[in-house]
Amino acid sequence: MENLQAYIEAFANAWMEVRRKPNTQLERQPLFIKVDFGEEVAGRRKEFFVVRESVDKGDFLMDQEDHWVTVIDDEDPGELVHYEQVAKEYLMYHSTIQSDDWHLVENGDNSIKRIETRILANKVNAYFDKDFADEERLENTSVEYDVLYEKGQLAGHGRVSFLGDRSLCCLDNIFIDSKYRRKGLAKKLCSHLLARSAEKSCSRCILGASQQGMPLYKKLGFDIVSPMYVYQRKTEEEK
Repeated sequence: MENLQAYIEAFANAWMEVRRKPNTQLERQPLFIKVDFGEEVAGRRKEFFVVRESVDKGDFLMDQEDHWVTVIDDEDPGELVHYEQVAKEYLMYHSTIQSDDWHLVENGDNSIKRIETRILANKVNAYFDKDFADEERLENTSVEYDVLYEKGQLAGHGRVSFLGDRSLCCLDNIFIDSKYRRKGLAKKLCSHLLARSAEKSCSRCILGASQQGMPLYKKLGFDIVSPMYVYQRKTEEEK
């Protein structure tokens, strides 16, 4: 990719795809990219992706409802009026996913299974107490949900979305239960998802990494494109 805007657009599309709901829409404007899920998804309905220069041009976000803003920039924008900074993350990119570099995890003490039934989706969602696997999209070829087991016990999960011609994928919601951390399971899970992506002829991957997860992705060969600063806005009634 040639410029930051191209990375941002690719990430917004891939991030949206892995969370997509029936009424989800993406809007491109000169100063921002807006994702509206049409309903609440993981605590948010609307999110704007912007660069720091767009924020400096004034209050371009005319939507007064609750929403989130992700500012992609090398420097921390600091305090924004009406917003609370809730996280610092990293936009990361891997340009050369090759099948020989990754390994499927199917046997031994650890195994990873694709979620293909509503029964398993409901079990995983209930166990981790989150809306991880959308049971309405289990047969959708643009997203895959996987669950990791440690000696037969649920230990973690991860999902991946595929865009367009499948040349680009996005890892998302990589999670290992606290009881099973520091055993290399997150690396195994990511390796498995990247192997699955390579099987589908995917050659590139983009993702948003937490500060905790960023070192792992660097070890997996991902490069940091830019830090991302995540803000939340509340309506006046909730302040």
